[in-house]
Amino acid sequence: EQALSSAQHAKKQIAGISAIERSKLLTKAATLLEEQKDHFAKLISLELGKPLKNTRDEVSRSIETLAQSAEEANRLIGETIPG
Repeated sequence: EQALSSAQHAKKQIAGISAIERSKLLTKAATLLEEQKDHFAKLISLELGKPLKNTRDEVSRSIETLAQSAEEANRLIGETIPG
């Protein structure tokens, strides 16, 4: 219940953040993750027993996802394209 409550609260907070600010936050997250890439790769490797090369690739994909999401956030203008 606490997790659901926290998620609902976070959703309201995120909805109040402009697309430009979201982009900045996602870019900062990507930068911080890049700076600690080896640390996170080692943690994942120790936790899951995966080879370090694999966990480095996973962290790299996470960084790419954050960076791409930051770019997409700049394109959000509140319009919806029918599917």
